[in-house]
Amino acid sequence: MKTFQRALVAIVITTFAEASSNERLRGKAFMQHSFEHKVNSLAISDSKGDSDESNSKKAESRVEGTDEKQAVMETLHKAALLPATRLPSESVLAVGDEVCITGYIMDNYCIFETGGTLLDNPRVITLKNPELHSFYCLLDVSLCYESGFQVLGDKDQDTDRHCLGFQLDDTDAVLKAGRALGAKGSCSTCTGEKDVNPEFGYRATVKGKVKEMGDGSNSVNGPPILTNIQMLDESVGCDGNPTLPPLCARSVETLPPVPSPTKNPTEVPTERAEDPNEDLAPALSCPDSLEGSVDIDDSATLHYAIVPASPAGSNNGLLCGRLEVEHMGWIGLAISKNGGMVGSEAIIGLPGVDKVLKYNLASYSGPIAMSDDKQTLREVSIAEENGMAIMEFTKLLIEDGEIPILEEGENIFLHARGGSSLTYHGPSRVVFRKDFASRDMAPMTPAPTIVATQPPNPAPSSDLKVGDDVCVTNFIMDQ
Repeated sequence: MKTFQRALVAIVITTFAEASSNERLRGKAFMQHSFEHKVNSLAISDSKGDSDESNSKKAESRVEGTDEKQAVMETLHKAALLPATRLPSESVLAVGDEVCITGYIMDNYCIFETGGTLLDNPRVITLKNPELHSFYCLLDVSLCYESGFQVLGDKDQDTDRHCLGFQLDDTDAVLKAGRALGAKGSCSTCTGEKDVNPEFGYRATVKGKVKEMGDGSNSVNGPPILTNIQMLDESVGCDGNPTLPPLCARSVETLPPVPSPTKNPTEVPTERAEDPNEDLAPALSCPDSLEGSVDIDDSATLHYAIVPASPAGSNNGLLCGRLEVEHMGWIGLAISKNGGMVGSEAIIGLPGVDKVLKYNLASYSGPIAMSDDKQTLREVSIAEENGMAIMEFTKLLIEDGEIPILEEGENIFLHARGGSSLTYHGPSRVVFRKDFASRDMAPMTPAPTIVATQPPNPAPSSDLKVGDDVCVTNFIMDQ
């Protein structure tokens, strides 16, 4: 056994010496595997070394060697020389194995479909700062939760990114647990206590069984898939024996490049070097009360608050709004480039179907709902109460490819309202201008209304008869 102890020291030294600089950069998996293989081989050879020992002595020696091997490995793990793991015979993950891991829950869309940044906060790199991912984006936005979830592994110190962990095959279980935990308010489907429960960074302990191993790539198909999952509170933990995801030993350098945030939506994103000291732009929240208000006309009032971008220029500022209209039916608010309907972008609430969505007003044929990836409104609701239609929403001031809402400077808004279905609003449209840096609102401009003018009536002619030539100038009207 002393020979075994002495050899352990040599193994530690040679294992680290054998690892190339590239292997060290890619993580600790190579050194871990090499070390465990040599320890395992050493234990076997050591148990065969004393030919004079009796069978009982040999058996005792093997047991002691296994115990000592485990003890030495645990000591090295605690000293941060190797990542936490179990004995080699238990460390190879296979289909059917039980898994326990505690980590951040992330939707696949925000990892693979956004260029590697959060959908609701494009300045934040998803795998670098999952703690800034809002429960709203994770659990409210269908584009995100319909892409499926995974639990991330720990952050790799070399890459400064969390590794891909395990895909979770039960979306409903994740939604149920996450919505029960998240604070209600910013997340419209969450039921947790406001100002007590979290709004960002969903962490959980996940237990399950390996259903498929995955292909090992840095893609949605790479991580193993867990089935029969249990979504438990983060505090439950894994009794000090968490499962190391297979991809956590590898670099994530092959993930899609992170686009540069752009202040001008027309700019083409370009790759940029990261500044490790750069301030991250947090996802902002609306205040409890909306102090500003605009009387749009005798029937409609917009209550609002502007949450400025923080830091300045980070495109995470918010318009928090509540539109109240003495009216029963759909109501809408649009941002316009020139006061005209065509080319404007609207927020429309339909009480009959309980939906508040963003629409393109591309033509007079009617509004067209924007695609799912553009449905970024938060904290939405629409209701009819006591003869009033009330729509609440939170909208980012700056969004790619959309008309910006200015914190300072004139914005041109449209308001319209209609019946129970989304049909033509008729004359119920108002144009108004608002500079949110000023308390004054520019004069309201009603929608142009054509008033038929009565043409001068010619004196009746008793001489008109069939076949006579006639000339008249007037409006053309259908019957």
